[in-house]
Amino acid sequence: MKKILFLAPDSVGIIKVVQKELALLTGVQVDYIDLDIYKNKFRYKNFYHRATNFYLKTFKNINLKPIYFNNLVKKQINKQQHYYDRIVIIRPDLISDELLHLLQSKTKDFVAYYWDSLAFFPRKAAIKNLFTKVYSFDTEDCKNYGFTPLNNFYYYQDIPAKVINNVYCLVSYDKRIAALEKVAGYLNSKGIANTIKVYRQKPFKYKFVIPAHTVIPYQTMLEEIAGSSILLEIQKENQCGLTFRALEALGLNKKLITNNQQIKNYDFFDENNIFIIDTDDINIPDWFFETPYKEIDETIRQKYHLKEWINTLFLN
Repeated sequence: MKKILFLAPDSVGIIKVVQKELALLTGVQVDYIDLDIYKNKFRYKNFYHRATNFYLKTFKNINLKPIYFNNLVKKQINKQQHYYDRIVIIRPDLISDELLHLLQSKTKDFVAYYWDSLAFFPRKAAIKNLFTKVYSFDTEDCKNYGFTPLNNFYYYQDIPAKVINNVYCLVSYDKRIAALEKVAGYLNSKGIANTIKVYRQKPFKYKFVIPAHTVIPYQTMLEEIAGSSILLEIQKENQCGLTFRALEALGLNKKLITNNQQIKNYDFFDENNIFIIDTDDINIPDWFFETPYKEIDETIRQKYHLKEWINTLFLN
């Protein structure tokens, strides 16, 4: 039986969907380490402990938190089997070089997937040579660093829902907040219903976007998408490639409003379904909201399904 070790953070539950699909594979054993479980385990014992860490960070460039995290992950790695046919890791930049070398020693096929751009996690460039192969969703990173292109995925599930003419978006709080507020304001001015949520634990206040102060699980988000007719995607600067929102629109047969100019180069692009906006000058014609979704050929849609992503990353 083929044995695979899989390491990835699962902060919103998207990896649970991956695990569900992995469990259907025959002749393959997949062991999983959730990096998120250990990320927030660190607790200060007392004031002296906190003060010590402050001193070490300020004057010695040493942080006790990542040291503690890496020690916990190391224990989990050592509990696993001695050797694997393949080890797959998402967000390898989260763990130390020592642990990456430890994982490297447990396989001859060490594979990484970068579902974030190097612009946001530059350490990924420094560790790329530790892997047998690096896959990335970012087309520019693939060109610049020789990564193998692999799109993100959608996960289709038949979710019964009454669909309303509503624009839906869910993102974490970052520099996109200003653009999201502008789009939400524009939609409100046109009388278009919208649910544009921004996740941030700390309080914030904008006129049109909806604050979400607790994590919304991936499954819950899919259910909310199912009840909307249009998804909104605002890509981060310095990011190239298809985000999960764009692929969820494809997989769940939803229209898409996006600022990703590159999306017109993909085989599923149809101007009836996808409208590309300029966030500095938003102008979306009424017909886009009034016309129905035009179904895309199933052979094209299946290329972006989770099953194909798993076949490439875990089996090929």
